[in-house]
Amino acid sequence: MNSYCMFDSHDPIFDINGFWWLEENQGDYQRLPIRMYPHLRAELIELSEHTSGGFIRFRTDSGTLYVEGLLPSCKDMNHMARVGVSGFDVYCDGRYIDSVSGPGEQLLLQKEIPLKGSGMREILIYFPLYNGVKALKIGIKEHATLEKTKPMTYEKPVVFYGSSITQGGCASRPGSCYTNLLSRWLDTKIINLGFSGNAKGDPEIAERIAEIPMSVFVMDYDYNSDTEELSRNHYPFYRIIREKHPTLPIIMISKANREVNVPVNRGDEIVYTTYHRAKAAGDENVYFLSGENFYGEYGKDTCTVDNCHPNDLGFYCMAKAIRPLLSELLERGRKK
Repeated sequence: MNSYCMFDSHDPIFDINGFWWLEENQGDYQRLPIRMYPHLRAELIELSEHTSGGFIRFRTDSGTLYVEGLLPSCKDMNHMARVGVSGFDVYCDGRYIDSVSGPGEQLLLQKEIPLKGSGMREILIYFPLYNGVKALKIGIKEHATLEKTKPMTYEKPVVFYGSSITQGGCASRPGSCYTNLLSRWLDTKIINLGFSGNAKGDPEIAERIAEIPMSVFVMDYDYNSDTEELSRNHYPFYRIIREKHPTLPIIMISKANREVNVPVNRGDEIVYTTYHRAKAAGDENVYFLSGENFYGEYGKDTCTVDNCHPNDLGFYCMAKAIRPLLSELLERGRKK
């Protein structure tokens, strides 16, 4: 693009978020450290290459932005919009302005995006939820200014662990999943470790999460394990985190809008049992949020695409329900 000055997304002027092991992984946009791949199930390795929760921030006074992203593969899902799976979302001064996407077989995504107004603007670009990113380039107009953005309000990231819903299925676009909504609303860094169909409480994942200096840990998994497996793994997963972070706030979330007529040994009861056991042991920094009423008056038939995975309304309802507690814990940590 002759009229643009092009910058690689790894340029130090950009603030890259969501990839804690980025330097260790030699710049690859992977959500887990590559060193642990020999010890992981193949499904987790593949899902680690998905860039959910990744975003890049910067400031510019350019009147037009050029975004060029290279995907590693073609991906389509029968119940999720292509831009959510494989697209980029662009926000300007906190407002959504456009997405960068393309046909299912297209790996190189390119778009010129006009920016309204004048002066320096805060730009935020979200990465795809269910695909990877091999390369990302940002173009600004010649003679325009590119600057570092100011730090986010909460510097230490909130880390989320969970299933496909945590990963972002089935938001229509990346900025609409509940973790990215909370990040934007609360001006906090996040790390999304949602693994579609594979949130089974693997101790190897807990050990890697425990490496991260977090502000809050959100433990949002009870979808992918049967009752026996969840009962066996949920409390030990919590304990691995707690042993490395004795005072870290930990939020445990149960399944959104579960059916009331399921058998007694429900996932939300197992999650609550972990919470109650932790409290009984003297843990004053653990919190429980039941997902039973997350969708409120709208209900599962309006807030999901398949009675399970949230649509944009469902994610908004989830984020709205989680926000008060998460905001309180973030503020409490900042004032210490």
